[in-house]
Amino acid sequence: MADEHPVRRLQALDLRMDALRAERAALPERAVLAALAEEGATLRERRAAAEDTLATHQKQERALEAEVAEAASRAKGVEDDLYSGRATAPKELEALQTDLASCRARQHALEEEELALMEAIEATQEDLAGIDARGVEMASEVEAQEASLVSGEARLDGVLGELGKTRESLCAEVAPKLLAAYDKRRDNATLAGEILSALDGSDCGRCRVRLPVIEVTRLKEEGPEAFAACPSCRRLVLR
Repeated sequence: MADEHPVRRLQALDLRMDALRAERAALPERAVLAALAEEGATLRERRAAAEDTLATHQKQERALEAEVAEAASRAKGVEDDLYSGRATAPKELEALQTDLASCRARQHALEEEELALMEAIEATQEDLAGIDARGVEMASEVEAQEASLVSGEARLDGVLGELGKTRESLCAEVAPKLLAAYDKRRDNATLAGEILSALDGSDCGRCRVRLPVIEVTRLKEEGPEAFAACPSCRRLVLR
């Protein structure tokens, strides 16, 4: 209202600006970006672990390849001896056959182990590919959310900027002493921006505590810029 005390209009404006600042701080994109950052950290940990696993598997695969080749070479050597004709005694032939069977079994076991390891390597590579694909998706999501956040901040900053100009004009209408007392209480989180109260009889209109008689008399006798600090809630009591 046009005839409302300027400091009351100032408080209403400050409360609106506080709400806009809270809205700015709570823009939904911030939560989304925080969640994406957390997911990104988890992805980096998963990728590092997968890379370590892959490196271990690949090292084991190289060692197995060498063992398989060695087992195959030994089996071929035994097989060559068996069919070369150099061994003619039954016991000697039986020993070669037993040795060959053992070499083939060893070779087969190593090849099965190598196959399982190759499957594990493939699975780890697929996991890495999935992590990288999600990383690309997340980068796109982050870019979109950051653009949306910048837009939202700019919109609210524009409104706050205009309201800030209005606040400057309002401050010029408030008596300096009252303005100083008001601004000092703006930092009091307990008041939550509700700094002003009205005199209700002899009481503070907010906390209902009775003011000293001398203060009540002064408020009633002095002009509209007069105020008193409530002894209980510390708000500024206007008449």
